[in-house]
Formats: sequence, structure tokens, C-alpha cells
Amino acid sequence: MKRTKGKPIKYTISLFIIIFSISCSRINQQSHVRHGIIPLSSAVSKKLDEASLARGKILYEHNCFSCHGDKGQGDGPLAHQQDHPPANLQKMAREVKDFKFFMSISQWQGDMPGWKESYNDIDREDLVAYIKTFR
Repeated sequence: MKRTKGKPIKYTISLFIIIFSISCSRINQQSHVRHGIIPLSSAVSKKLDEASLARGKILYEHNCFSCHGDKGQGDGPLAHQQDHPPANLQKMAREVKDFKFFMSISQWQGDMPGWKESYNDIDREDLVAYIKTFR
């Protein structure tokens, strides 16, 4: 019988999948936890949301307040120095879909710098979450 390259690997992978499947089914039968995934309680979820908003508020105060103002109406202390009036974020938060809003913050637009290079996705999501409180 001729041995081909790669067959031992295929058999090893197949054996691993079989053993993994059996162990998962046994765990699932013995426990309410499925594959180690535990759903978050509403209290934990609320704390995560509150933490996200707190981080978003800090980012907003450091980067957005000077042009967009306290409530995002485009009336910040430096708004009058811009070539174009800053966007009314209250209005945007009500009218613009979340993904487009996220992308607006990420990309450079007119006088407003894009934050894609400065902040990671999570920071920008936190910022969007905070701005959505202006609704």
C-alpha cells in the first residue's frame, strides 16, 4: 500500500474533531454551560455599556468638545474658527445609521480630522456610543 503525503495529517485532524465533538457533547449533557460560552447577565452588560459611555465621554471631551460643544450642537468654543460650521451631532445621532456615523468619525471630512489612525475601533465605538446619548 502506497503512502501519500498528507494522509496522516488528515487522519489526525479527523481524530481530533471526533474526540472534540464527543467531549463537547458530554460537557453539554452534564452542564448548563455550552462550549464554555456564558451569556452575560443584564447587570454585567449594563456595566460594560456604562464603561463604554465613560470612555466615550473622555474621548469626546478631549477631541470633539472644542468644536462641537457640550451637547454636540456645533457650538463649541472653537467652532467660529472653522471654515465650515461643525456638524450638529445631536441631529446626526438621530438621523444617521450607526455604521455610517462610525465611518464619519473615522474619516477626514473638511476641518474635522479622521480618527481612524489615532484611535482603534473600540475607542471609536465608545465615542459613537457617547455621542448617541445626545439624541
